[in-house]
Amino acid sequence: MRLEFVDTGNMDLDHKVLGGKGFPRPGTVYILGHPGVGKTQFTLSYLVHRAKKGEKGLYITFIESKEFLLSRCRSFSFYQDLVRFVEEGIIRIETLKPIYGFNIQSIYDLLQNITALINQGEYKNLVIDSVTSLSAYLEPKDVRTLVTQISDLTYRKGLTTVLIGELPLYGESLSVSFEAFIVDVMIVIDYIWVLGTTPRLTTRLFAVKSRISPIDRTAYEVIVDEDGLRILGEIIEKHIPFKSG
Repeated sequence: MRLEFVDTGNMDLDHKVLGGKGFPRPGTVYILGHPGVGKTQFTLSYLVHRAKKGEKGLYITFIESKEFLLSRCRSFSFYQDLVRFVEEGIIRIETLKPIYGFNIQSIYDLLQNITALINQGEYKNLVIDSVTSLSAYLEPKDVRTLVTQISDLTYRKGLTTVLIGELPLYGESLSVSFEAFIVDVMIVIDYIWVLGTTPRLTTRLFAVKSRISPIDRTAYEVIVDEDGLRILGEIIEKHIPFKSG
């Protein structure tokens, strides 16, 4: 299948971080970040942007209901479009909650559910929220199996898939997991302390890897406002990882 790139709707991200190309198709993008940095809002705004271009999107969450997810987006400028696209079936939000004690057959059953949803709707964009939450239900090897199968599904169906991962607020700010080796593009959004006369806490975004196209690994300061995730500028001051406790 021919490799293409699709813009995310975030011009700064596409041009400053992703080499002017956007997300790969087919391809898997891993967005890893601390809680509250804008991962969910960004991926939903991405689905809205692609829906405006005539593409259908499927958002699968393992942790919250569709109603709660939508309620979290009320303050964002894309909210009305998101609700409209959900009502029209252009964007579908599904909650799939695994059961404790899953065996390997149940993993494949979950994958078949995801595949069936994609086949039903002819979706081009898939979001999984979150890979990390699966560790509460499954053994690491089973999570690895599922993510690998989702990656294979992405290529077979010609999708752009975005996997969301959570960084813990306590302990190390960044650790390398197996997802980093499977995905095509990896972006980290985390809290850091910018040092100076008055240290300040801010949010940093940077690309870790891309095995498809050149990327810029510069660290950028970002905020989440009514338009979603917004890049403010390059972080040039000395900074250190955020650690709580």
